[in-house]
Amino acid sequence: MPRKQKKNKKIIIFSLLGLVIVAAGTFGVLALVNSENNEESRNADHETAIYDENDPNKDNPDKYTFGDDRKDELDDETTSENEKNNDGSVKATIYVNNTVVYDGKIVASANITNLVEENGTCTYTFTAPSGKTQVITAETLPSPYDTPCADASIAKSETGEWKLKVTYKSTTASGESESSNFSVK
Repeated sequence: MPRKQKKNKKIIIFSLLGLVIVAAGTFGVLALVNSENNEESRNADHETAIYDENDPNKDNPDKYTFGDDRKDELDDETTSENEKNNDGSVKATIYVNNTVVYDGKIVASANITNLVEENGTCTYTFTAPSGKTQVITAETLPSPYDTPCADASIAKSETGEWKLKVTYKSTTASGESESSNFSVK
């Protein structure tokens, strides 16, 4: 084989080898970046157990607390800046999330957006187009960021424009939402 052909073959082989190395390096970098992103999202989706060396339950994983330190921070942050009612309690800000008709029922949900507590009661007052009212009381649910009310549902009894008002009461706060209108067909 002539010398020039051998030289061209070497150039082609080294060029291909170089491309393989660059491709492998690029693949490795992308895999590394992807694994770091996946690790961050896995950590964001799961709460971390708080381990306290002085805790008498430190050897019992079933007794670890999850996010209680952050909940206390949020309680301090939100409660200190909240508006007060005439009785000195915190004025609860209530947001009606959703009101839907599903499977012959009217289902509503709400959140208290400026508080983090678990001991309150939410009261949903549904007013039908005829003026008839139905009152449903629901407990609050645990959350590290706000105070969600458990859903309330009533049987769909009339069609037309309904109204919903949600009130909240706890040992430290109270408030009521604006009246919201929704249509039932």
